[in-house]
Amino acid sequence: MRNFFRLPRKSPGESLAETVIAITILSIILVSIFQLLARAIKVNENSELRTIALNVAREGIEGVRNIRDTNWLRYSGDRRNKWLCLGTDCSSKILENTYKLSYTPPYYTLTVGNSEPLHADYKIGTSDFYRQLKLKPESDDVCNTALNPCTENRLNVISRVQWKENDATREVVLETYLYDFYGRNSY
Repeated sequence: MRNFFRLPRKSPGESLAETVIAITILSIILVSIFQLLARAIKVNENSELRTIALNVAREGIEGVRNIRDTNWLRYSGDRRNKWLCLGTDCSSKILENTYKLSYTPPYYTLTVGNSEPLHADYKIGTSDFYRQLKLKPESDDVCNTALNPCTENRLNVISRVQWKENDATREVVLETYLYDFYGRNSY
């Protein structure tokens, strides 16, 4: 009866095999955890760059909105005709073209783009962010009647930002319309 309750002895090779299997399983788990952590860090960096690009694009749209609003204040007596002025003397107007936005306190200014499709505006870490503003003035007959013609003047603003990320070019595009609501006959 003594042998009945006695556990059989392990051979030295069985303990070594169990140890190797345990180390293999532990290694697989640790490698998987480190890969997940590396991927999470990469996703965090990618989302940070995308957030920065979105803010650069929004700043472009807000800069154009600021120019429109400043023109309304500057030319309050003739704001309907001068809301699309480029300079402080209103010698030129915004036409359909690509522009570069710059800020010289206290005003934003637009300059017509050159042969480069995008302009470097920000460098954060190792990433350059390039912004292009495409502006297009438009006018529509919103009443659609011959007896009651009324036009709606608006400016189509497309803000495009590109940046390099892991040898790939990424892009964010935002679009909006700015209106000459002072020129409307009714709302």
